[in-house]
This record gives sequence, C-alpha cells and structure tokens, in this order.
Amino acid sequence: MAEKKFNWSKFDKKVDLEALAADVQEVEENGGGGDFEKVPDGQYEVAIEKMELTESKKGDPMLMIWFNIVDGEFEGQKIFYYKVMQPQNDKAWGYQVHQNNEMLRKLWGNCLAY
Repeated sequence: MAEKKFNWSKFDKKVDLEALAADVQEVEENGGGGDFEKVPDGQYEVAIEKMELTESKKGDPMLMIWFNIVDGEFEGQKIFYYKVMQPQNDKAWGYQVHQNNEMLRKLWGNCLAY
C-alpha cells in the first residue's frame, strides 16, 4: 500500500512555528497535560454534560460528547469524545458513522467502558 504524504507547506505558512515550538516545549516540560491531570484508560461513572452533532473546522459533520466523571479518584474531571465523519471519503465514511452509532448505542444502554 502506498504511503500517503501530507504537504505541510500550507500549514507552515499559517502558523508561527517558533511560537508553536515554544508552546510544545512548555507542555512537555510541565508533564504534557497542561493544567489537567491525565485521566488514565479505565471504566468511569460519567454524566453527559454536552452532546452535539456539530461541524469540524473543515466543515465535516462531527459527533461531540463531553463527559463528567461523577465518582471515584477522578471525580470532576472530564473526558472528551470527538469523532469526525468525512462524507467525501468513500472508504472511511461508513466506518466513521458506524463508530458513532456504536458509541450512541452504548450510551443508550447505560454501558460505556472507556
């Protein structure tokens, strides 16, 4: 399979690369999570704070869910779910919709392992 290559030149022209490098270095020096403690993989009791079918920055449909952890060591922390669907990508579109359907089915059944 041929490897896809991404042309970064458009990105390079829009971004202050020195400022970006400084931001990345600061995050790495501070443990990578900014002001937020990383929530490890596991199972959590959560409440949905926000759920929307919205648009990505590129205008593609995106399912967005914000979860609040309501019990345990990480109570008060958030888990974010963002899943973009790309209707223009014939190979990925069906799978992306399927992934979101599976998430919604799990939520509907009150069973979500994260």
